Amino acid sequence: MKFIVRENARKQNRLRKRLGKAVKESAENNSLIEKCDMVEKNDMENEHLNVEALRTQILDVKNFIEINASHEMHLCKCIAVSLELCELYHQAIRELIGYHPIEYVKRYFNNLKSVTNRWCQFKEDCSLFNKLRCNTHYYRIAYIYRNSTCLSSAVAHYFGIFLSQHTNIVTELLHRDEIRICSVGGGSTSDVVSFIKVLESVFNVKELNVHVSIIDADKKWQNACITVLKGLRCFRNSICKIEFIEADLSLPFNSKVICAIENAHIVSMVKFFSDLEIKIYESLFQEVHSLINPGSVLFLLDFAASNIVKACGGSLGDLPEYELLYEAPFDSYTLHISVVEKHLLLYGHMFGTNICNTMFKAFCRVWVKYDNILAVENIKMETVGFEERVLRKKIKKFKSFCDQFQNLSGEIKINSYQPWKEYFSVELEKKGYREKQIQKGIRQSTERSCKVEKIGKTVTD
Repeated sequence: MKFIVRENARKQNRLRKRLGKAVKESAENNSLIEKCDMVEKNDMENEHLNVEALRTQILDVKNFIEINASHEMHLCKCIAVSLELCELYHQAIRELIGYHPIEYVKRYFNNLKSVTNRWCQFKEDCSLFNKLRCNTHYYRIAYIYRNSTCLSSAVAHYFGIFLSQHTNIVTELLHRDEIRICSVGGGSTSDVVSFIKVLESVFNVKELNVHVSIIDADKKWQNACITVLKGLRCFRNSICKIEFIEADLSLPFNSKVICAIENAHIVSMVKFFSDLEIKIYESLFQEVHSLINPGSVLFLLDFAASNIVKACGGSLGDLPEYELLYEAPFDSYTLHISVVEKHLLLYGHMFGTNICNTMFKAFCRVWVKYDNILAVENIKMETVGFEERVLRKKIKKFKSFCDQFQNLSGEIKINSYQPWKEYFSVELEKKGYREKQIQKGIRQSTERSCKVEKIGKTVTD
């Protein structure tokens, strides 16, 4: 009996041990399962984060590629437009020369150098007699030859960028029955031909109905102006209109000038202020932009001079009732080499090495006048989206420059000068330098390296 009781007790103990072991294993398994679940959850979260990071990187790369591609495409189109403009002006100059002997034109070009600068502006010490004597038919040919290709290419470049950023403005212009352009002080029409070429070539507009108003103080520009515009496809028919208004804009505006500015959809002022007195810059600009109607574009391109910047909205470009949509302040514009080669090829046999202007320091701003606050906000949002993509590209470039600078500064640390100290000391001693002079030279080199290292740390930080 006692034996049976002991056997039952042993069996119960073995069962308790097995049960305890099973419970322990079950707890360990549950803990392991929980750990696996946690690991799996963390892996999923990490994978999700990695996917999001990868997606962000892909979007950044995509935006970077899109910006580069759009920039390259715009550059190619601008070069094509510049080449067309070069041929257009060559054709106009040949028509303006007509039956005049080319030797007369060459002689006039050489005489003109003594009284004008490279932009055909008369020098300050030039007498009134010389100005009147030189203001001939040949002067306008020389002006177009030297300036128009460069100025028109610059206008096409900046106007094309502006329209590509604000395609809604292109849509508004093309929906109009007639596009009215007013060129203030633009006798050579360097701005008008560029606007039309950009709309035709860059935005593939087949037919344009354009009304152009040219305001200039010298009526002698009328023939040259019409000759240049007739080279454009849209002016070969009788639909497009050209209106030349003779007016001295330093005096109060007459009714024709006011009407032309008020009715225009694009008001342009290209190389206008450079030919005027500084004291009337601000008042004249205010009078022009006050006449423009809501919804119209005000395009300004001139030399980058502080007086012009101050008169045209100051450093911020703020104008009442206007929104500044594009600016290129103090931008160095240069003709593409293919355009310069084309120019030399076309005119080489006519004027030899008397080359046209190929670059200048440009100041460009484009405003739109709005009376609708909602329209202004929509334009701002469109501008911010584009500028954000451009800013990302600039930040990447800046970071790469910082890395390159840091690597460069690491190569020229103070320690890199140490192995050369003895060598320089020996060489300078051979040349007869005293000990103080040698130490001074080494000290100056060390100080320079310290400055470079500090600059590197500042930039990278």
